[in-house]
Amino acid sequence: MRTLILTLALALPGCIAELPGADAPDAEAQPPASPATAAPAAPPAPAATCAPALQWRAPGPAGFGGHGLLMAPGGDLLLRADQFGVGVLRVRDGAWASERRAPGSQALDAGWTRTVQVDPEGAVSVVALPSGEEELRVPRTLGDPALSVVQTRAVLTPDGAQVLALDCWLTPARTVTGTLRILDVETGDARLAASSAACTTAWARRPTVAFHPAGRTAIIAALGSRGIEVVDLDTGRVRRVEDVVGPPAEPVAGVAHVGLPEESGVLAMAVSPDGRMVVVVGVDGLLHRLDPATLAPVAAPLPVGLVVANGGSYLPSLESPLAFSPAGDQLAHVAPDGHVVIRDAATDAVVATLEGGFPEEPEAWGSAPNVPMAISWTPHGLAVSFEGGVVLWGCPVEAPLDDTLTVSVEGPALITVGQTVTYTVRVEGAAGPVFRQVAVGPAGAAGLGERLALRPYEPGTYTLVAEADDGRGTGATTLPVTVLPAP
Repeated sequence: MRTLILTLALALPGCIAELPGADAPDAEAQPPASPATAAPAAPPAPAATCAPALQWRAPGPAGFGGHGLLMAPGGDLLLRADQFGVGVLRVRDGAWASERRAPGSQALDAGWTRTVQVDPEGAVSVVALPSGEEELRVPRTLGDPALSVVQTRAVLTPDGAQVLALDCWLTPARTVTGTLRILDVETGDARLAASSAACTTAWARRPTVAFHPAGRTAIIAALGSRGIEVVDLDTGRVRRVEDVVGPPAEPVAGVAHVGLPEESGVLAMAVSPDGRMVVVVGVDGLLHRLDPATLAPVAAPLPVGLVVANGGSYLPSLESPLAFSPAGDQLAHVAPDGHVVIRDAATDAVVATLEGGFPEEPEAWGSAPNVPMAISWTPHGLAVSFEGGVVLWGCPVEAPLDDTLTVSVEGPALITVGQTVTYTVRVEGAAGPVFRQVAVGPAGAAGLGERLALRPYEPGTYTLVAEADDGRGTGATTLPVTVLPAP
């Protein structure tokens, strides 16, 4: 099973609360399988072996509350997500597959065959890709009429078989309780556990959920909590380890107005591909290396950099991303000077410092374009999502882009202003996941699924354009469409 790190946004400070039928937070969860008995990990994706030279810059819109950066199976597409939506890049040349961002999050399984969504009422649904068929829908149940909903976020396990739904509930005393639901996608069965990591931040901020590659174990951490929770996915039992990271050693420049909780804790987390180490970055400015079974330190901590993104905006955030290479022999993280460095995971030696991201633009309101917010390894090197866009350092990508995708589109040819209509964009000849977009004049939609919904707002006669991109090839087709004025 591949290691997958997903980041999601959650809000409001919280505390632990036991719910009827839930395991107590200090119950012993089954630890991850030891290295001696663990199932063999899947072969890692090939990684770049050349010197990490800058290959491309892809300027993009700023996003708030942190970024996510996920590589598609096959390594041809790179998904960049923030609180405002999802954009997809071609790894070979850094071109955006669409000028439009898709709604939703980066809550995908490792194969990009399923995605999980949460509607405004808190119902969790699992949708198959690319068909768009809904495979599971589970409404959020209040349980206690004295509680009110704050927020729900959900993430899929790497194999797509389960959903972890993190619910935050506001009590009459204005405290927040956290509930973790473990949902089986095939049967819809649910296990309930108490969780404090789900609801420990006063500002819109994601927890980090890391899956151990050899066991049925999830590890959850969040800003606002200095502890980590280990969750047994088969039983729902939760074991919490406190004070994995320390308090801030000294004030971080620019953080005073960020709105972070006084007891801020974990900023980022990763599990090594062989499952032997959990790495955590905290607001103490240190990189902590832990045993996955006990969460006890296995090496001395290393100093890292803490940077403020969107510092002049209404929603700044503290960032310090990190990521293991596919083989686990290297670790990329933010150095104290703010640059991203690549470190030998065995010796701690810094083997490369990545410079030349985005130029600073001090005249721009709220702009710090060179602040790193997410890191992802690709078959061609290391990609870093900055506030100003995405940059790839690694080897040149020689293969040219072709136009071998065959695209067809189905949908109404006569529509009305303000009417929501769905077009189905099918693609043949793709090498992997496909990002699609449709446009009717100024209105449009984009996404990884075949079904794209849009709402035209200007009457007229248009040529609908449907396009597809799998990172190796592109394709397009058209359809005449008339948009009538609203009645």
